[in-house]
Amino acid sequence: MLGIIKKDMRYILIYQLPLLIIMSIVWLVLKKELDASFVVVMGGFIFVMIVGAVFTNEANEEKNKGYGFLYPLPISSFDIVGAKFALVLIVDVVLTIYTLALFSLFKAPEILFDLSRIYMMSIGILGLIVAAILYLGIFRFGFAMFMRVITIFTMFLTALPVVFKEFIQPRGLFDPMKSYELISSVNWYVAAIITLFIYYLLMLLAVRIKDRYWIANI
Repeated sequence: MLGIIKKDMRYILIYQLPLLIIMSIVWLVLKKELDASFVVVMGGFIFVMIVGAVFTNEANEEKNKGYGFLYPLPISSFDIVGAKFALVLIVDVVLTIYTLALFSLFKAPEILFDLSRIYMMSIGILGLIVAAILYLGIFRFGFAMFMRVITIFTMFLTALPVVFKEFIQPRGLFDPMKSYELISSVNWYVAAIITLFIYYLLMLLAVRIKDRYWIANI
C-alpha cells in the first residue's frame, strides 16, 4: 500500500505542486489584505486540486496500464483502493491546513477569518466526499468511459451559477446571514469524524466494486 501511495504522490508533486506554489506567490505579491474574492477563488482552486488528485493518478494508471500490471500480483483490492483513498485524504488535509496558514499571513477582520475557516473546512469535506464518489465511478465504468460521463455532468454544473442568479437569489430563497449562522453552529470536530466514517464506508464500497469489475476495466 505504501508503495502505491509513493508512486501516486510523485504525479501530484510533478503536476500540482508547481501550480500551488505559483498561485501562492501571486497572492502574496498582489494581496496585502484578506478579502472575500481571495478566499472564494483559493477555496475553489483547492477543491479542484483535491478532485484533480483523482484524475491525475487515474489518467496515469490508464496511460501506463497500471491496474493490468497489478492484477496478477499478490496484492489485494483493499490495499490498492486503500492507498488511493489514503492519498486523497492526505492531499485534502495538507491543502486545507496550508490554505488556512496562507490566509493567516494577511490582515483581515476577525469575522472574515472565521468565514474563511468555515469555508475551507467545508471545501475539505466536500472535496473528500466528491473524490470518493469519483473513484466509485471510475472503478465501476473504467477511466475512459467515466470521463465521458463526467464531462456531461460538468457541463450541467456550469449552469448552476446561472440558476442561482436568475431564480434562487431574486426570490430570496437564499439568506447569507442565516446560512452563516447555521454553518457557524456546526461542531467541526464531529463533522470531521462523520466525514471520515462516510469516507471509509465509500472506500469499502469501492473495494467491492473494484473486485467485481477489475478484469472488465483492465
